Amino acid sequence: MASIGIDIGSKTIKVVVLDGEGAVVHSVYRRHRADVASTLAGALHELTWRFGDIEGTVGVTGSAGIGISGLLGLPFVQEVVATTTAVRREYPQADAIVELGGEDAKLVYLTRGLEQRMNATCAGGTGGFIDTVAFMLGLKTAELSKLALGANRVYPIASRCAVFAQTDIRPLLNAGARAADIAASALEAVVRQTLGGLACGRPIEGTVVFLGGPLEHIPELVRRFRSALGLTAREGIKPLDAHLFTARGAALHGAEAFGERGDADVSLVALEERLARLASFADDFPRLPRLFASEGELAAFRRRHASCTMPRTRLFDCEGPLYLGLDAGSTAVKLAVLDEAGRLAYADCRPPGGEVLETAIAMLRDFHAVVPRAVDGTPYAYVAHATACGYGEDLIRAGLGFDSGVVETLAHVRAARSFSPDLTFLLDIGGQDMKAVWVRDGRVLNAVLNEACSSGCGSFVEGTAHSLRSTPEEFSEKALLAESPVDLGTKCTVFMSSRVRHAQKSGVAVEDIAAGIACSVVRNALFRIIGLDRLDSLGDCVVVQGGTFMSDAVLRAFELVSGKEVVRLDTAHLMGAIGAALTARERAHAAAREGACAVRSGLASRKELDRLFPARSSRRCGGCGNGCLLSVVDFGGGRQFVSGNRCDRAHGIVEARRGSSARGGRRPPNAVALERKLLAKFSGSEGSGPRARLRVGIVNALAGHAQMPFWHTVIAALGFSVAVPDDGRAEESGAAREGAATIPSESVCHPAKLAHMRLYDLVRSARADAVFMPCYVRGRKCPVACGYAAAVADCAPLLRDGGAMLVSPMLRTVNPAALADDADDRAALLASLNVAAATAGLPAVADGELAAAIAAGLAVQREFERTVGEANRRALAWAHGAGRRGAVLAGRPYHVDPAVMHGIDGVLTSLGFAVLSPTALDAPCEELGEEAGLAWERPARLERLAGLVLADPAIELVCLQSFGCAYDAAVLPVVRAALEAAGRPFTSLKVDGIVDTAPIRIRLRTLAEACEGGSAYRADGERYRIALPVSPERGCGTSAHWSLLGPMGRADVDAASGVVPDDICFVARVLAGRLIRMARDGGSLDVVEMPEVCEKCLLAAVPGLAGCAVGHRFAVRWSRVWRIPSSPGVDEGACRAPGRPRIGLVGNALMVFEPFMNDGIAELIEGGGCEAVLPRPEGLMTDDVRYLPEFDRFAQLGVDHVIYLQALGCLKGHVRARGALHELAGRYPGMPVTVIDYEPEASALNRENRALLAIAAAKEAFADRGL
Repeated sequence: MASIGIDIGSKTIKVVVLDGEGAVVHSVYRRHRADVASTLAGALHELTWRFGDIEGTVGVTGSAGIGISGLLGLPFVQEVVATTTAVRREYPQADAIVELGGEDAKLVYLTRGLEQRMNATCAGGTGGFIDTVAFMLGLKTAELSKLALGANRVYPIASRCAVFAQTDIRPLLNAGARAADIAASALEAVVRQTLGGLACGRPIEGTVVFLGGPLEHIPELVRRFRSALGLTAREGIKPLDAHLFTARGAALHGAEAFGERGDADVSLVALEERLARLASFADDFPRLPRLFASEGELAAFRRRHASCTMPRTRLFDCEGPLYLGLDAGSTAVKLAVLDEAGRLAYADCRPPGGEVLETAIAMLRDFHAVVPRAVDGTPYAYVAHATACGYGEDLIRAGLGFDSGVVETLAHVRAARSFSPDLTFLLDIGGQDMKAVWVRDGRVLNAVLNEACSSGCGSFVEGTAHSLRSTPEEFSEKALLAESPVDLGTKCTVFMSSRVRHAQKSGVAVEDIAAGIACSVVRNALFRIIGLDRLDSLGDCVVVQGGTFMSDAVLRAFELVSGKEVVRLDTAHLMGAIGAALTARERAHAAAREGACAVRSGLASRKELDRLFPARSSRRCGGCGNGCLLSVVDFGGGRQFVSGNRCDRAHGIVEARRGSSARGGRRPPNAVALERKLLAKFSGSEGSGPRARLRVGIVNALAGHAQMPFWHTVIAALGFSVAVPDDGRAEESGAAREGAATIPSESVCHPAKLAHMRLYDLVRSARADAVFMPCYVRGRKCPVACGYAAAVADCAPLLRDGGAMLVSPMLRTVNPAALADDADDRAALLASLNVAAATAGLPAVADGELAAAIAAGLAVQREFERTVGEANRRALAWAHGAGRRGAVLAGRPYHVDPAVMHGIDGVLTSLGFAVLSPTALDAPCEELGEEAGLAWERPARLERLAGLVLADPAIELVCLQSFGCAYDAAVLPVVRAALEAAGRPFTSLKVDGIVDTAPIRIRLRTLAEACEGGSAYRADGERYRIALPVSPERGCGTSAHWSLLGPMGRADVDAASGVVPDDICFVARVLAGRLIRMARDGGSLDVVEMPEVCEKCLLAAVPGLAGCAVGHRFAVRWSRVWRIPSSPGVDEGACRAPGRPRIGLVGNALMVFEPFMNDGIAELIEGGGCEAVLPRPEGLMTDDVRYLPEFDRFAQLGVDHVIYLQALGCLKGHVRARGALHELAGRYPGMPVTVIDYEPEASALNRENRALLAIAAAKEAFADRGL
């Protein structure tokens, strides 16, 4: 009898037919492109046509098979369970399974306790990401493997997120990196993300089986996994049909289920008939208003915009000077040529196809070929000046003879003003970036660019259209008259892509998806770049540009959401190049006025282009301790272009120039560079006396980075040998990759991730016997910065297994001076050090020794801070000189770390800014406005530094924020409001593992232009304060309970969108949205009672966030009483119901008891044949989010599995949820924990799939115990 297995993944459908022995006799593998029903019917029809009408049992699996299995009446098995079954049958010796799918990554430990893991909410780094990289390189996915074999080097590509990785890849293309190197780097990023995101500190050892479509079709990816895990081909098995194993497991489970249910066999023809009668999937997507109510309204819209045309002339008619501009953008290269009158004579626009330089050369060759010439070949027209802009500006200038460069924001503004002189606001949406620019009287007042993430830009539209076998133009046309656009969210491209596929599987029309994407792009710009609170500042003349706005659907969506009628030229996609050409004309005229006759460009001629053969090479820079691996493009004749460096020392070593960033003369003072140099002096040292045998490594990450002078001196003064991390050594030795595999949470900030990699470098490379990383009593400070040592200890096997000791005293203060005066802190430090000394058999440290060491350390720390303070004063004095300026890098102390800073301070000095460090900077201590002293202690350092900037017109503020830092996200709007009220630019840079600094350079060059253009509007030394909403008179309003508006729902999320920062966790955002709704509905609302569901974190920031949104401040009375009736659960004294496993739920009380917050997970558990055991609400209202009392109670109730419901990016969860899983596993060995991240804009289907895995695991554990 045959067994049929159907695996419907996020991108493909696999159907297998097994014989009675379990061997595959027939199979079909197809991409479904989100059209599941018809693709499955086609696969079944193909099997029938080739092999006849086969009868047998049927099982279904896969993320997209959840819904269709129910509609077809077929048994469903969770995909990880199906895969495990198939591998155990085929490879009984296997110890682990690694499987990659289109949106999912799975890791299964088969020995020493079955453990099944899937990636979290984000689908980054899976097959979908590989498809995107192949699309960017103009290749088929299967071709990546062969291409990667020719790689010479691997670039560091961000592995946190697929969008971040793309953000790293695109500039590499623009910098001339070899496609083979990029392909290899992308595959390496997949390996890192899979192992780091799933292993989380548990070693992958023994025999490992590699499965899934990407591993089946990309042999080089398999090789890199084997290399990363240290496996031979025999130990790292890749079966011949690696992509079919999950379908095989579904067939085996289907046969078992049919036998249990007594169902009759089903034939292929019968299945095909069922599919033909299949009802549509349930569609629970929220909908948006139509873009156009009628075709007449669309016609009027098109007539209005048809009048906005660029003046043109024929190149054939041109004589004399021409002005050429080239915009090497993120996803396209644009070229524009203007005549003396500013008319467009020639234009070209091409996708780079992975080779920006070659594309630009081809475009210039084609231009030279059509320049009008006389019979003797003499051209009638010539290029007088050529200007480049965009991400590839430096490369183009270095190799092709362009005369100058211009920052692209200024180029776009100049192009817009050539058509609309009264421009007040410009929005440009390109392939991977967005730029919003406010203009007054022709001068740039402020400019905001998208941050580290490039989500929601043109490349997302193009990629989605391509995935649905369409073009962006066809996509736009389909969207215009869509009946019911679907809401796809705005937060993240990866999330939106998952929702697109979910919508397709649910039968949503392509037209509605296309219109939804147009709305998402616009809402992303409005919510995340411009801000809904600033719509009134756009003014009366709004111009939109960029290839994305060539879509009428995107243009209409922007007009509807913003309430503005805007200007879009028919050359919107060329405006960067046109602006560069206008700049070229202006500069040629300036040169002519200075006496130069017949100004002619140095642009490479056609003959020179034909002789140009750029040679690419790599070399290690020895200019500083970073040891950057440089990419060098040699154009011959002494012209070279260098990339991959974090500072400009490489240019002197290679004797190359870097386009516009190379400046002659002495640079302005840089206090941050001095601070970094001083910290680098604290290197490894040998101890003295008997304790020298113990080498103590100091983890210089998070709070430990800026305190290196103190701790290094203290430990060395006690006679211990000292080791410090070396990032270059960690990369070369593999310690960095080994450490990255122990990171418990993919959404934790980059500085915290560095702690893992540096820990492994200290132990593996520096041979440290003990590692020093203190914890701090948190109070209301950041949980990660204070307590991350606990997460490192939980997740690093070399600490858990005794490979090294962790010295982690719990201290009450971060400040070394305060520690010296705190007897309890000194006692805790002494006890920790003596435990390490006793373990190593060394003499104990005496109280007097420690006191002397602390005194010595404090003296060194104070000298360090005094030196940095002197450097700040020198930089400030320099900035006060005529025509000079300075910038304060307002980050946390550890942002000075070169692995975090990414050379931002060097970019500022190259732009003429003196750089001030926030360390030891004399600044006023007064706060901005009256909202000081909030209970959550918002970062006073930012307010203090903003006060300095507002009092000194020569200084600008550049804020640094780690990606995912909710604490800074909550205070940055306060600082922004103060600066913008004073007419000062606000620049905030999100820093992460992204290595390329091209977007940062563009933002800082824009800041420099804004400073030059906006100086006339600054009030010299005037003090500004924030106009905060007015507090109501106590007692004049009303009070209400938060449940007044009923259960939490989508309306609360929508109310927070655009006014509450995205980095604030889901719980705080939804509570802020509820307050906003209540304030708007209640009018005179005075006091709101809300549950204190999260202690000592961002909850106390919620009233301020909501108050700023509605302009009305009100009080919040926090309560620990849960007054909302919860869903029925199991009581503490209940006995186990026969035959049903139990699953406990823990997490924030809102996450557990509000069905909207958790997708109704209790109902899903009950429907899956298990009992949902709910915690006590009061047991969840605690600062310790391990919820140990509730776990103890679950253990007493015989719970088989626990699902931890966590808001995506929860700061405490990094330390005490995902960062404590090994501890929880040790405490409760029979009660595994599955953490599910919840974010309303991510795909609910993916979360359901992870919940189903937990249900399957609970059932298996229940069965194994024979209950």
